[in-house]
Amino acid sequence: DLYRFDREWISDWASDATALADAVRKAKAMGYRRVVLAGQSAGAWVSLAALQRGAPADGVISVAAAHHGTVDKMRDTTRARSEWQHVLDGIKRGPRVVVVNFAEDTYDVGGRMNDARSIFGKTGVDAVVIDEPAGFKGHGAGADFGFARTFGPCLLAFVENGARQKPCS
Repeated sequence: DLYRFDREWISDWASDATALADAVRKAKAMGYRRVVLAGQSAGAWVSLAALQRGAPADGVISVAAAHHGTVDKMRDTTRARSEWQHVLDGIKRGPRVVVVNFAEDTYDVGGRMNDARSIFGKTGVDAVVIDEPAGFKGHGAGADFGFARTFGPCLLAFVENGARQKPCS
């Protein structure tokens, strides 16, 4: 089954993340054996934050996670990067995590995929980091059918059974 965590606009991402974590708990209580969260931009951020808040998800696919707006409009890029680090650092071992970032993403403060590699290496989270894959540019590059065609099979193999295959590995 596919469900959309429907919301108008994130004005309080912490509450949305908590609500999403609660929704995953409800799905598990209803008998769903496997729950994988996936999102792009704000949905990607909230999916990671829900995992940080203890959502019993089996995996997360986070594409171009963002919630601070474009870099040119940010008041404090240091805070945005620090919040990213905090979210990742709070994720516990168990679920498989995929984080994707694209070149020329106007929402990216920079250095986040290096943060992901470092933090997941330290915490032991089973993760795949896809950093600026060739041929994909901009914040919405994950919506390009070419991205699904190129990366879909390896993302599925990793989230389902931990298999690492090209081009994801």
